[in-house]
Amino acid sequence: MIKKFFKYLFLVLHFCIKNIIRLIFLITVLFVLATSIAWFVALKYFNADNIGAAIARELQNSFQRPVVIGSIKLVSINSVEIKNLKVADTRLNGYDNFLSADSVIIRYNLLPLLKNEIEIKEVVLQNPVINIIKDDSGMLNIPDFKTSSRQSSSGQQFDAVSAAGHSFRVVVEDWIIKNGTLSYRDLGQDVSHSLNGINIHFYNLKFNAPTDYSLSFVLRNKIKDRITETEVRAKGKVNLANFKLSQMSLENTKASLGAFKEPITLTLSANDFTAPQVALKMSVPAFSYGDVSLLMPKPLSFMIPATEAEADLKFENNFKKITFSMLKLKNKDMNLNFTGDLDLQVSPSVFKGNFATGEFDLASSDYFGLWQKYNLKGKASASGSLVYSDGHFTVPALWTSFKGLSSKVGNFTFENMYGKYEAADNLNMTRADINDGVFKVGRQTVSRINGAISYDKNRQSFASYLSSAMFNDKRMRMRVAIFNMRKPQDRMIRADLYLSTFDPMEIADTVEDFVRAINPKYKPSPKETGTLAWLHNFKADLPKFMPNFSGFLYAEHFTCPILSGRKFNAEFRINGMAPGMDKLGGRIDAKLENGIIYKLQEAAEKQEALGIAFQPFVIMNRMERAGSFKMGQVLKDTPFDTMAVSADFNNGKMNINNFYVDGSVVAATIGGYVDWTGEKMDLDIATMFKNTSKHSALSENLTDDSGDPALAFRSHGDMKNPTTEMLSPKKTGEQIKRAHKKGLRTSFVSGQKFIKEK
Repeated sequence: MIKKFFKYLFLVLHFCIKNIIRLIFLITVLFVLATSIAWFVALKYFNADNIGAAIARELQNSFQRPVVIGSIKLVSINSVEIKNLKVADTRLNGYDNFLSADSVIIRYNLLPLLKNEIEIKEVVLQNPVINIIKDDSGMLNIPDFKTSSRQSSSGQQFDAVSAAGHSFRVVVEDWIIKNGTLSYRDLGQDVSHSLNGINIHFYNLKFNAPTDYSLSFVLRNKIKDRITETEVRAKGKVNLANFKLSQMSLENTKASLGAFKEPITLTLSANDFTAPQVALKMSVPAFSYGDVSLLMPKPLSFMIPATEAEADLKFENNFKKITFSMLKLKNKDMNLNFTGDLDLQVSPSVFKGNFATGEFDLASSDYFGLWQKYNLKGKASASGSLVYSDGHFTVPALWTSFKGLSSKVGNFTFENMYGKYEAADNLNMTRADINDGVFKVGRQTVSRINGAISYDKNRQSFASYLSSAMFNDKRMRMRVAIFNMRKPQDRMIRADLYLSTFDPMEIADTVEDFVRAINPKYKPSPKETGTLAWLHNFKADLPKFMPNFSGFLYAEHFTCPILSGRKFNAEFRINGMAPGMDKLGGRIDAKLENGIIYKLQEAAEKQEALGIAFQPFVIMNRMERAGSFKMGQVLKDTPFDTMAVSADFNNGKMNINNFYVDGSVVAATIGGYVDWTGEKMDLDIATMFKNTSKHSALSENLTDDSGDPALAFRSHGDMKNPTTEMLSPKKTGEQIKRAHKKGLRTSFVSGQKFIKEK
């Protein structure tokens, strides 16, 4: 709708400018006519018998067209009337006369006749009509004019010779046109326009010097089946420059156009009517859809306040190129500066321009309700370039800055944002730099944002960098890159993330909030209960919009229901991520330091399949109760120094490359695999217990070579009911040392560099 509004607005402005030129052309035609008539008056005074033939001959020489005069009569002692004047159209045969007038009245002073002078006080043309026609080939029916005169202190002066051979002088002062009509028809485009009710008064006319004038007319436009009328009134100075179009000019012309409930007022100056340069100042009153409804294909609610406009324009190449060297718009809400050009020499025509605004209030300047549905508030300024062609706008470049920006886009909320936004390639490449603000989605809040976001539609890439922010009141830093955004199967996401506190259980809530915001119809899978419910729910809720996911995560604090710790590092490269996990592949390496395992026995009993890892602690607890030894704090909240894991994924199967725990109380290592899809496992678990006090000798299958309590076993089969086989724990200490020495496949260097970036 808005594009169509600007399209029709452009058509109206373009038409008004062209009709000003046509009006000047009308003035030219009528003055050629009046010039010839002034000479005829002298002939009537000196030779009345031959006046008809003389008038017809002189007009025909001026217009170079056949001329017909109905009659000439003396109305009074000081006035003459010419009736039914017609100038035929010979260039485009078969159409109306080029010019016609019901009458021409000439009033003159008597006393100068005694000095062989004819002093004409005024020439009045009644109901003149000029028909300008363009045929299908683009030819116009405009004649080539011929005139000669010189100016005097009292008006325009002509020298003439009577039929008797007497020379005399003719001076014309005022020229008046009453109820004139200028009609224009484009036969190829089936478009017609007309200037009706033209009334012009030229005071002490000089053909080669500025002359005061006033005019009024009705501008009537017909575009297909729609008709509009605009009353125009103006006064100023005109220089006809002896009808040399390149030297004609308008000076300080003040006009009013009755387009709306209140008139549009303007001041106009122009020169060189072959390639006019126009300076324009205009005051446009407030208007709404009701004022321009005839130009609108469909209703559109809007209200534009009173606006001041100033423009410098230049027309070139036969009016087929229009250059706006300056256009300024100012109202109570904003200032807009504009430069550009319109090229009508190409098909389709092309308009190109550059614009810039001062700072404006978004809510009060939303004249068309463009961002009302987004509840957009705050202040902004903008600059950029526009191209309009073939009914479409494009935006090669755009720059904006914003302060206190607030909005709600769908289920995403932005509050009090500060920053800037830029775009290129018709908004296909965009970037936003934010130095403060709040972002909300569902239960998630990101505040104190400082970072940048960019998007390249052609490359299908997205990038985001938050140098600092608060995520649900936790410090964070994030860098995200997304490639192949429009190809779900090939989409790749790289994320580097720093959090002051990381709880993996909150990730599911965050993902769910974003999914619900993007797709309001999203319904999560029903939550299961009972055996392995946690696994089934986890697999069902995996997001499918990030099938290829890699990156780094660092958290100063790590917490979950099972354990917690500090300095959590993780590097991962995952592919095939989707609900069900059946195509999950990739790898992960992670490390946690200075942690605590919560309530081992309770965890072993509640975590079902994962509780297998805690079975050694349960067994030792039973032995402790039998009096074999004292375990101390093992079954309570148990600390550890390091916990590390390195694993590979293949079609949902996790192969443990290395896993170990080391601390002052316990040490352990795990090897084997877990098939998350088939819900099967085969794990070798070896555990050593430290900080114990022996009460009686332990059997050999409960100690390693060092004599410390140890337990080793294999758990395999179905996760719901795995088979457990006891193994010899003699080499447990060595196994743990080897696992510790083997370490991980990364030292997390790239992640540490990201953390230290400034």
